[in-house]
Amino acid sequence: MNKYLDVAFKMRIFHLSEFVNKTGMSIFSASTTLNRWKKAGFVEQIRRDLYCMNNPVGNTPSVHKFEIASKISNTTFLSYHSALEYHGIGHQVFNVVMVSSKSAFRSFAFDECDYQSNITKIGMNGVITSWINPNVRVTDLERTFVDCIDRVGRAGGAEELFHCFEGLYKMDFLKIERYLNIYNKVCLYKKVGYVAERLKDQIDVPADFVEKCREISKATVACFSTTQKC
Repeated sequence: MNKYLDVAFKMRIFHLSEFVNKTGMSIFSASTTLNRWKKAGFVEQIRRDLYCMNNPVGNTPSVHKFEIASKISNTTFLSYHSALEYHGIGHQVFNVVMVSSKSAFRSFAFDECDYQSNITKIGMNGVITSWINPNVRVTDLERTFVDCIDRVGRAGGAEELFHCFEGLYKMDFLKIERYLNIYNKVCLYKKVGYVAERLKDQIDVPADFVEKCREISKATVACFSTTQKC
């Protein structure tokens, strides 16, 4: 049992199939072992097929919410307000974890956090593996910027979002242009152009970027609304 515990503690967070592959156990034996460990306080079952080990002291999960979000499936990643938090510019810390992926999963709660499923509209474009923690996938800052403007409600609302944007100091506007082109939504050009113009004294916004947004569709304050569908 100690041998298998060592394997599990090294994995920290894993699906049942991964545990079976690492230990060579049958699915039945692995399930039985994990259930026994769960009763002993060694392991927590996050959801139907996902487990994490507890810290030896305090019996608290040894993984944080960002790692859990990235482990739900092979295509899950942090997005919207959770991505803002991970990039260090979240104005508030929410207990709702925004998770995007190519396909939907059933939203669930674990350790006082609610994991909310969102289907990505532009695939894995702009999704990076964190250099700080290779177990975390997250939208890069530029895609996070565009995504949050596209769906302000998923970023905590307009007031929270602008507070978050106060933490911005540099962005790659060529990347932002690329994501706008992939989305190909006129209203989104309006919104991003409007926000970029508001931020021009704070960060180095290329003058031609705002002009390009205007050329596609003139930026208006009215478009930047959580209630408008676009």
